[in-house]
Amino acid sequence: MLLNLETKLYYSLNETGVFIWKRIDGRSGMDKMAHSLRGVYDISFARARQSAERFVKLLRSMRLVLQILFIVFAASFLSCGRTTEEPAFKKEPMHPCIHRIAFRSNGNGERYSIYTMKEDGTDKKRLTFPIGYDVDDYPSWSPSGDRIAFVHCDSISCNILIMNSEGSSMTQITSGAENSTEPQFSCNGKKIAYRFRDQIWLMNADGGNKTPLTTIDDTPYGAGGPQWSPDCKRIAYKYHPFSCPYAGSTQTYSSLWIMDPDGRNKKPVLCGGKPIFMCGLPMAWSCDGKSILFYTWNKATAKYRIYKINVDDCKEPVPMTPDWMYVGDPTWNPSCDRFAFRCDMGDGLYRICSMGLKGEDLKVLTPEYLDSSRPAMSLCFE
Repeated sequence: MLLNLETKLYYSLNETGVFIWKRIDGRSGMDKMAHSLRGVYDISFARARQSAERFVKLLRSMRLVLQILFIVFAASFLSCGRTTEEPAFKKEPMHPCIHRIAFRSNGNGERYSIYTMKEDGTDKKRLTFPIGYDVDDYPSWSPSGDRIAFVHCDSISCNILIMNSEGSSMTQITSGAENSTEPQFSCNGKKIAYRFRDQIWLMNADGGNKTPLTTIDDTPYGAGGPQWSPDCKRIAYKYHPFSCPYAGSTQTYSSLWIMDPDGRNKKPVLCGGKPIFMCGLPMAWSCDGKSILFYTWNKATAKYRIYKINVDDCKEPVPMTPDWMYVGDPTWNPSCDRFAFRCDMGDGLYRICSMGLKGEDLKVLTPEYLDSSRPAMSLCFE
């Protein structure tokens, strides 16, 4: 129960409101609050942040946030009979939310390995060290940011492993000579969607209970690149992942599709009644679950280009990258005000770049000696 000291009105809070209220201390950012909220209530980061922002805005309109901050500020100066070694209000250290990008790189002459770095390109760390002709690929963060799933390929097959975010405690969760690739954690981190036998499968995060979501009967050309929507109520995927309508090709199979997480209600995403043809993977949902970033061949520029489409009411794909860049592998940052992607600056080497939604503030995050691609953004580190 809250009391407005000016109006003398009382307000009651539900469980979620109490949770957010207790964390309004004037020091924690909205990202940190959303990260705490989603960890308790098993919701997406985008939904958690939206709920927290809406609630705090409501409190401000009622002049309740200012009152609690004044109380906290005043309490920090009151000893209430305690000694100076025992303050009445102990400030906890503030931990800013830091987003990291996982990516693959074969720089310095090594095989493809998994790296991470901060969102601004600093603090690069190599996490895996494949030997011989082995390679590591397709990094994917768990929702809490404490684990990374990735693909390890040897001369026989590719399988999915999970490691801690700093590269320790690697565990292989698939096995066999048939390739398992493109893992993607569900919103609660308990499930992983992936490609197996050129179809979309689902398994527990420990590798158990493997179940096909697409089959040769409903997807005869195969499927790949599964991507959970932010609320995990839908999975986007590429139908026929091996074709690409580039440079005058007449192939028309490589289209964007959506299905329920149990494999039901499969349907293509249409723009103006036409399917969305894709060339590459991965793709990325926006924070609100209304749109998807993807890349495909642009015939006019003879380059790959990143586009955004509205999943449910698309009229025309919207280009997101300039026509002079050769790009791919889009991934949103957690607030969806920027996106990172693979870029070629004209020297034939792939780097990781990022920019704003209108093409502003282009940043090159990796150096030329690291041939890098497949960026994947984590939600939050503290």
